[in-house]
Amino acid sequence: MAFFAGYIPNVTEPPLADLYSRQKVQLWRLEGARARDRGGVALYLAGRDILDGYRRLGFYALGTGGVRWFRNPVLTDPFDRFLLWAPDDGVDVFTPRRREHFALEHGDEILAALRPQKRWFLFINCLETHAPYDLGTAPLPAPAWRVMERARAIWGGKDTLLEGSGLDHAQLASLHPYQIQALEGLDERLGRLVGRLPRPFLFVFCGDHGECFGEGMKFGHGFVAPQVLEVPLVIGVCR
Repeated sequence: MAFFAGYIPNVTEPPLADLYSRQKVQLWRLEGARARDRGGVALYLAGRDILDGYRRLGFYALGTGGVRWFRNPVLTDPFDRFLLWAPDDGVDVFTPRRREHFALEHGDEILAALRPQKRWFLFINCLETHAPYDLGTAPLPAPAWRVMERARAIWGGKDTLLEGSGLDHAQLASLHPYQIQALEGLDERLGRLVGRLPRPFLFVFCGDHGECFGEGMKFGHGFVAPQVLEVPLVIGVCR
């Protein structure tokens, strides 16, 4: 919601790169926001949110996902079209995913929706790095699932249940390589799609949260911790 309202993370430490920092150049800003020097904003947008602003400029807004939150029309209605492949994991976020649940496995469908459009805004919600850190291609090894089954009780900062879990830092940390493996799979899938998109285009690659794997005996996200607050942010142009 913050992203669509015009807020993305910005760096405060040098180097204060263009488009990354309010002290240099802000990527976009809604015209209804507090006025500031237009030289410090790459793109001013009219309308109620970023998507509305781009659509007023003649862009076709396509959304794809993702996690179950995008079953909510509050997030999907602002798009011209939203393609949803999210698993129904509202009861158990540790439900193993299938390959077709991942938006980046649907490159042909995404490209088919964009081809008729001269100008497009594409949003992709990637769930690869979310628990249970699988890629829908094969189950995680049995030792990892055993740790996951014990750790689910404290996932999301529920440390009141930590004492009875019998877990230690090393066991929780043993799950981190599977998230890294999932990220590598995401990177490969994303590379395939980016190589097929019509160029040039501006891209923003950003995480919505980090994850704890035993730091402070925490697991998951949804609470305040440095590991949860730090996310990747890359802004650039594919030519």
